[in-house]
Amino acid sequence: QWERAVGLLSGMSQMNVHPSKVSYSAAIIACSKAREWEVALMLFSQMPTLRIAPDEVTCSAAISACEHGGLWQQALNLLEGIHQLRATPDVVSYNAAISGSRGGPWPTALRLLSGMLQLRLHADEVSFSAAISACESGKQWQLALSLLCHMPKTKVSLEEISFSAAISACEKACQWHMALQLLSDMPGLRLQPCEISFSAAMLACMNCACWQNSLDLLSAASLQHVAPDNFSFSAVFAELEQRSLLGSEASLAVQM
Repeated sequence: QWERAVGLLSGMSQMNVHPSKVSYSAAIIACSKAREWEVALMLFSQMPTLRIAPDEVTCSAAISACEHGGLWQQALNLLEGIHQLRATPDVVSYNAAISGSRGGPWPTALRLLSGMLQLRLHADEVSFSAAISACESGKQWQLALSLLCHMPKTKVSLEEISFSAAISACEKACQWHMALQLLSDMPGLRLQPCEISFSAAMLACMNCACWQNSLDLLSAASLQHVAPDNFSFSAVFAELEQRSLLGSEASLAVQM
């Protein structure tokens, strides 16, 4: 679809038809959704030359493209550009910027989330999960838990992705007790632990030499028909095997 959108845009120029803001926005959105971020940003850069003023929709699509390309600083610049257009960024714009900021300093994501709330935009589970993931990269596990606890207060439903991000933050900070606590809390909230949840908890235990806990998690994941990601499974399994801690429970896990 993105190739067709770009082709139509190019065809307009060849027929001496001046492209409109709508046609450029459609092409940039199509490229962004297809993760063709370089093409999306190239089209966005052409708009001022053609005297086409970007709006919040176009900027949001370009911010999403920056997210896919890991260009967090450029995403922030585009978000600021929406303000300069005297327009109000929407939730999609902020979510893309927060997600993209994970490649930069972790406080940036928190500032963006705070900015959303100040504008009275309804931050959703994507907003909070992206901010929690940013805390993970900075090993700010306490802030990650604070954000998780704040979600119900802002009427945002707790989701598997949010819990998994918080568990990963605990894993990065070697807080294995808290990682296990979060994992055990999920069923009580009618949340099903997923691959990311189990993988992060397993690595947290392994990194702190809690081998039996890692083995228990392998068995629990198997019983719930959840397969940890290949990296986590291989790392934990190899460590347990080296320490001769594998038994019948682990054999069951291998069959996943």
